[in-house]
Amino acid sequence: VAARDRHLDHFLALAERAEPEMEGANQDAWLVRLEVEHDNVRAALDWGLAQADPERGRRLAAALVWLWYKHGHGHEGLDFLQRAIDLAPDDLSILQARLLVSASALAQVCGEFPRIVDYAQRGFEVATINGDDRIRGQCFFLLAFVQFYLDLDASWELCLQARRCAEAADDAFTADGALVLQGSIPCVRDRYAAA
Repeated sequence: VAARDRHLDHFLALAERAEPEMEGANQDAWLVRLEVEHDNVRAALDWGLAQADPERGRRLAAALVWLWYKHGHGHEGLDFLQRAIDLAPDDLSILQARLLVSASALAQVCGEFPRIVDYAQRGFEVATINGDDRIRGQCFFLLAFVQFYLDLDASWELCLQARRCAEAADDAFTADGALVLQGSIPCVRDRYAAA
């Protein structure tokens, strides 16, 4: 048990150190490192999520979204995130909001549109309770992605809201993503100069 706990602590520290680097210039090196350790990460997740207090396992799941997203492990990641969410379904913490927005992003990769909306809406509610504009912006962006296929005007408005939240949180990645999606909307309408 002590060895499994130390193993979990090691990979939790590694993943949490890597997570902020995943949107920057060093992302490839971190992704390679995590991919090499993927079997260990899986074992650590299984152990952490099976504990009486699954907090460390839930934190590990929240920190690994980019590994799953960028390396084609969407379904695996979504399964781990769902397990982590289900362990504390009434949790209203920032951790729960992170798990929900991460699940929404992976549902997007997996093409599971109803799950994108469900997770993003739930994540938005929890992020709003906590006053977290970064997660709110990410949720708006994921909802805008779905609306892009249903209602271009709604998608545009959601992109505006995503950008406002992302800019307030100094989240250039989400702000830029929303701007790209907004630029696609006039293209679909054959308004290339506006795009």
